[in-house]
Amino acid sequence: YDVHQYRCVPSKSSEKMRQLFSLHVDAGHLEVPLPSYKRTPIDHHLSEKLGCRLRLEDLIVVEQLDTQTADLENMFSSLMERYFGWQQNGEYLQREIKTDSAEDGAA
Repeated sequence: YDVHQYRCVPSKSSEKMRQLFSLHVDAGHLEVPLPSYKRTPIDHHLSEKLGCRLRLEDLIVVEQLDTQTADLENMFSSLMERYFGWQQNGEYLQREIKTDSAEDGAA
């Protein structure tokens, strides 16, 4: 019966589906879990761990962190690399020599 108390007759396609597949209605008592909620973002965990706000703008998963951060110790071991190894598009961003101009305008 439906909500208006009319007797419902299943369609032939519904009968065929019940023959071909196990459906949720065949399970008898089926425990449905509570709704799941979004997981805490990885950048939130990293921000707490590092003590500063960190924002990941690209999708990242824990497996990537495991493989990509395994080499962090090597990345930061060289003092020269830490200060002057910053590259973007093949260009070193920290290696430009800038001159200070004196107050009177002479270089």
